[in-house]
Amino acid sequence: MNKYLLLALFVLSAATHLLFFPRPAEVVFDEVYFVTYANDYSLGTYYFDPHPPLGKLLLAAAGHLSGISGINHDYSNIGNKYQTDTYIWYRLLPLLAGILLPLVVYWLCRRLRFSALAAFSAGLFIILENSLLVQSRFAFLDSMLILAGFTSLAAYLQYRSLKVPVTFTKRFEMRRCGWLILTALWAAVAFDFKWTGLAFSLIIVLIELWDIVGAPRKMVAIKHAIKFFVVLLVVGLTVYMVTFAVHFTLLPKSGQGNAFMSAAFQKTLIDSTYRNDPTISTPGFLVKFFELNEQMYSVNAHMNAAHQYSSKWYTWPFMARPIFYWQGSASSTAAMVEGTATAPIADRDVNSYIYLFGNPFIYWLGALVMTGLIVNGLWLLSIGSLVKDRKIVHRAPVFIAVGFLVNFLPFIFIGRVMFLYHYQAALVFSILAIAYILDQLKGRRKYILIGAAILLALTAFIFWSPISYGTPLSQEQLQSRMWFPNWR
Repeated sequence: MNKYLLLALFVLSAATHLLFFPRPAEVVFDEVYFVTYANDYSLGTYYFDPHPPLGKLLLAAAGHLSGISGINHDYSNIGNKYQTDTYIWYRLLPLLAGILLPLVVYWLCRRLRFSALAAFSAGLFIILENSLLVQSRFAFLDSMLILAGFTSLAAYLQYRSLKVPVTFTKRFEMRRCGWLILTALWAAVAFDFKWTGLAFSLIIVLIELWDIVGAPRKMVAIKHAIKFFVVLLVVGLTVYMVTFAVHFTLLPKSGQGNAFMSAAFQKTLIDSTYRNDPTISTPGFLVKFFELNEQMYSVNAHMNAAHQYSSKWYTWPFMARPIFYWQGSASSTAAMVEGTATAPIADRDVNSYIYLFGNPFIYWLGALVMTGLIVNGLWLLSIGSLVKDRKIVHRAPVFIAVGFLVNFLPFIFIGRVMFLYHYQAALVFSILAIAYILDQLKGRRKYILIGAAILLALTAFIFWSPISYGTPLSQEQLQSRMWFPNWR
């Protein structure tokens, strides 16, 4: 049964993601940065970005395969036209991550002992969540980060689910070690896209530490934890540092990122002002590595410039401020629909728009259910149930609540400008919460409410899909979808 449900999720996910892809053939929102940085690898010109390099390296690899990279196109403004159709390659990996996420969520749910129906419902809610769809259709990093993070959690739960046989064998140990390495690898990859990906490693660490506190044989548990944490740390550091080594190797020339770096760092770049300065010592890899990471932290910490579509962390569960990504003209709207750049369009008031706009039903229901799970968890903690029964940590509601809070609460302490897409990892946990609650229902009511929830999610997805796909809307039609002033 599982394989048929996974196949159904894959087909539905591919269909929703590939519809109208890869249009628009114009630069959309943060593609002005990420496509430019990816292209810099082929040009060899040094750039600076406050995020780690892995995401841009993967986009650059895809661009290199297409032949689009290494060309001095202008990606610096939203709405700039891509010069060739090969720009699709820059968007391909995020798209693939978006397509695969519902399958990983299904796998994760099954490891949490959801029924097959509830796990399938969770996958469907992921497919029908408009903002997750939008974020995966462009050359952004977030869909790849979320896929890596939830894959690490699924691999971790797979590792935890392996029961020690009566006769301990080398084959079992190798299998267990394999899942542990996969857990560490995918967690490292999530962190290497953006530092916010560290939340997935933190979830795993918190569960392991809780086990130590409640273990009857403390020394055995501590030895196990040390082995676990060593693997997590070694794999993580290796992946992270290797990525920076590749980053430095592919960017040997002076570029727009010079201004962020010291004179010693710039001395290592071809054609830089300090290249031939004998008074400056040439730094090695580790010096450059630490300087760049320090500068990344500094820029992130001081990124306080106001943005029209930024939002506060506490508004995200209610989707108070979506993000306007792109607007197409009448001619580009016609081209998108009819496939030609010169197709006539009767209503000049008709344009196309793309917003990072979530499915309101999923957002609001997820916020309600998640609040209930957290309040219930705090009550259990207050009466001592969580202390007496340590195994409850491995049950779905606590796992989901911890995952949500670890991906949400740290933003309280981040002073930089933030956007709705920073909520997307926590959003997936709220979707898991919806599926979990529905799974607790019994009898006929369970099937009726699951069917009703899917129908409502589908209805909302279809209604707001024009601003997800950028299909034509008149001003009146657009306004009918903007229920609150802050949405516009």
